[in-house]
Amino acid sequence: MLQPINRATHAPLPQGIHPNGPPNFAHHGRQTDTYFKEPLTFTAKKTLHPLGKGPYSIDPNDEVIKWYNTHAAQYIKDTLTVDMEGHYAFLLGKIPEKSKIMDAGCGAGRDLKIFADKGYDAEGLDASEALAKHARDYSGRPVYIMKFQDMDTQFPKDKFYDGIWACASLLHVPKKEFSHALDNLANILKPGGYLVASLKEGNSEEHDQNGRFFNYISLDEIKNTISENPKLKLETLILQDNTFRPGDHAFITLVAKRVDPISATPNNAEKTAGKPKSWLELLKTWLRLR
Repeated sequence: MLQPINRATHAPLPQGIHPNGPPNFAHHGRQTDTYFKEPLTFTAKKTLHPLGKGPYSIDPNDEVIKWYNTHAAQYIKDTLTVDMEGHYAFLLGKIPEKSKIMDAGCGAGRDLKIFADKGYDAEGLDASEALAKHARDYSGRPVYIMKFQDMDTQFPKDKFYDGIWACASLLHVPKKEFSHALDNLANILKPGGYLVASLKEGNSEEHDQNGRFFNYISLDEIKNTISENPKLKLETLILQDNTFRPGDHAFITLVAKRVDPISATPNNAEKTAGKPKSWLELLKTWLRLR
């Protein structure tokens, strides 16, 4: 059931959201700035599959990628110990214990490591090579280096997940590419799996005070985009309270379920195109992807 909450209504926040102040940014003595002491420079080249294998490539001249590569050390320092514990229930409450999670836009690896420590089979993905390498080393988990928009051509065709966690990452995808990026994430979800994403509310594309590109998106845009995708069903849409961040765009939390068992894999869709599906075939497809 959809649960839109507008700031003006002062409706109760879900458990774990921080109504009385921002999350704790204390670093507890962690020396995250020692990872990158020298400026990072990148040129177009082949990049890393999980743990150093594979042929995937990214364009380091992409505006958002370049920003995160350049500011990696400070971004890691600012985000690595942010307390997100109360938010994890949006995803972990929906999927089985020790199941497979993709941290899509894993940044420094904060949530990726926590999911792994909780016993989940977690993997990460980030377009920034600097952040992806840190996330891999910090979490000990596989991390793919690529953009959401390129997953249909670059991501392994045999990888599927029970849950996708996209924390403040899809908000960097331009509006014209948002539907495609969302569909690429849907394609790696198992039938019945869940996508949880956080975005920023608005109706524009802008750069923030730090020079980062953002796609500020409305609740209606999200509803329309997901309603046009037969693979996803929107279950929850929450406009978070913004009283402790006046002047900033409010965060939106969305929870969507993978409901289409047929086209969970692009390969399967290609092989079966134009052929009627029996109930037995549907069952075999569902069992194979579990």
